[in-house]
Amino acid sequence: IDAVVATHPDSDHVDGLIDVMKRYDIAYVLQSSVRGSTPIYDALESVIGEDEKKGTKLIDAKRGVVVDLGNGAYLEVLSPDREVPRVDTNVGCVVTRLVYGATSFLFPCDAPRAVERERHRDEQQHEREGEDDDQDRDHVGDRREGVHHRKGQASRAHAGFSTIFR
Repeated sequence: IDAVVATHPDSDHVDGLIDVMKRYDIAYVLQSSVRGSTPIYDALESVIGEDEKKGTKLIDAKRGVVVDLGNGAYLEVLSPDREVPRVDTNVGCVVTRLVYGATSFLFPCDAPRAVERERHRDEQQHEREGEDDDQDRDHVGDRREGVHHRKGQASRAHAGFSTIFR
């Protein structure tokens, strides 16, 4: 497996990763600095440590990190934008965009609306200043993984990410 993203330490997001990581060789593990305090999270950290000894690269996921997956595919971290060791796990979750050619997928984890709005403001600021994070890309995205904790909103993006993710 090229890359595994441990979006945040909540058990519904990392419990299954433990078995996956034990079964398969993983090239990269991305996770933010938000930490958990459960036996499941501790087990995940243990497995990550074992995998690091076998050559898996642990990446501190922060906005701007791009992992080249080969053949033109890459995984881009959109959030968090800084170290987040003492924030709510959802605020510190890893939001990524997987890109292959003209197709991309947004994986918003459980990012709250405030995180989406912040990213949207940043994108607008870059546009006003003439900066373009996606300057070499014609297409920002066309697929979206649903956020599963928001009642009635599992299949639609919120305003901030919807605008970024055209």
